[in-house]
Amino acid sequence: MCSGCKKQCLENLFLAKSKRITKMCLPCRDVSKKYHESHRCEHNKQKYFCLICDGGAYCEHNIQRAMCLTCGGTSLCEHECKKSECKSCNNPVDITIRHMLSASKQTDMLKNRYNQDEFVDYLFLEKLIKESNDTCCYCAEALNYDKRNARLATIERINNSLGHNKTNVKIACFQCNVSKVGNITPTTTPLLEDTEQSDI
Repeated sequence: MCSGCKKQCLENLFLAKSKRITKMCLPCRDVSKKYHESHRCEHNKQKYFCLICDGGAYCEHNIQRAMCLTCGGTSLCEHECKKSECKSCNNPVDITIRHMLSASKQTDMLKNRYNQDEFVDYLFLEKLIKESNDTCCYCAEALNYDKRNARLATIERINNSLGHNKTNVKIACFQCNVSKVGNITPTTTPLLEDTEQSDI
């Protein structure tokens, strides 16, 4: 059911360009996009969220009211994280995949490696993780999706000269990924120390 129109819509209407399943159907997403575009201020931001225009979204601490811990932000969960990004409150695999897609696309575009036709998508990574049986393709250790440590699940590029394309990636743990053990063009990278810091 669409979270916008509250109607049962065809499944393909919930598929975004990134191949990720969304909560709103395509017509509702178009309406929402047009609404936001018509409510931009002179600083090309949503008026409500523009700090310069004294947007109502900001509290006295110059933080978005919903994200201000002092003001009891409604978008924060009991773990003091953004509700939609909290791996303790949500499916950590889903959040990890979204982070993978965002970071990989940003890196590929920065390095001029981005290929829109070949780039990985949500459904592809979801399938790749299932096929991996939650183990690293190199060391066979169990992967985790909660904490940024040596066993955090990551996308490993097989050939470093190519981007995160569907034919060029595997699921590997953070430690094997940064050590480049499986790359066609291997490089030596110092391993980061294990940390209990959340990957949110």
